[in-house]
Amino acid sequence: MVISLTLGFIIGGLGSFTDIELGKHALDLLFENYSTTFIFITAVALAPLLEEFFFRDPMFLFKNSAYFKYIFYLLTPSFGFYHVINYEITPLF
Repeated sequence: MVISLTLGFIIGGLGSFTDIELGKHALDLLFENYSTTFIFITAVALAPLLEEFFFRDPMFLFKNSAYFKYIFYLLTPSFGFYHVINYEITPLF
């Protein structure tokens, strides 16, 4: 958590003192195109369930397996990558 906060302050500071623009976040587009009710239901119910299903549940399947560390190191960066692609600046390929 300390690392996240520190990096957040550094990135925020760089954005304030330079002309670096990260681009539009996917949430900006979401609020432009969908109702508040749809966004609330999606953010509170659907998104957490899907994230648990795709990123945490597979780790429980391999909890007592010799392959757990491989699954962990595969899913952890994929979870981060999933959130990084929310910015326009991030090219997919």
